[in-house]
Amino acid sequence: MVNAARLALQEVLGPALRGVLLRALLLTIAGLGALAGALYGIVAWFSQDWTGWLHRTVEILAGIGLVAGSILLIPVVGVLVVTLFLDEVADRVETRHYPGAPPGHAVPLRDALITGARFAGVALALNLAALPLYLLPGPNLVIYLILNGYLTGREYFELVALRHLPPRAARDLRGAHKIKIYSAGALIALAFTVPIINLLAPLFGAAFMVHVFKNVQSLPDPAR
Repeated sequence: MVNAARLALQEVLGPALRGVLLRALLLTIAGLGALAGALYGIVAWFSQDWTGWLHRTVEILAGIGLVAGSILLIPVVGVLVVTLFLDEVADRVETRHYPGAPPGHAVPLRDALITGARFAGVALALNLAALPLYLLPGPNLVIYLILNGYLTGREYFELVALRHLPPRAARDLRGAHKIKIYSAGALIALAFTVPIINLLAPLFGAAFMVHVFKNVQSLPDPAR
């Protein structure tokens, strides 16, 4: 898994994907700004009837909270970005590292966006629900990785797997190797916590998960 992460990072930072990386960075920043602005607008609307120091205090705390909570928003935006650039990243990784394997087929953009939007909604809702737990020093990172490791591993793996397998087979393969896929998801989720690197994490996660998929696809089903 360490070698797969190293190869994925090399691909993302390499010249072949430089254009994809730039577009993904711009979309991630724009999407993050739009989502943060929308959440701030909801808070402002909710507190619009409040006056004086209470209103100003709520607005200040909301602004600070959104800046601090951007770590929760980037994975949500990231999965939407991945749905747009997955095929370009996966094609590059598969062509370079798995030239003898059958090529993947592009997932229809509409299906990918629906899947990504559904995941983004679930991820946002669960992370907001877990927000009080994230305020606990120490356990907060563990709680974040447990929740987002599962969510990220599941979504990224299925997006990659659907390029090669029908939906039922993709889910069965994920279930057969859930520990490895969860560990991969936790690594991607951890990358989302590191400033600057978190902006690269969506494409890194896509490239990394291609290697993970190829690895588990070659393994026997542990249930047999």
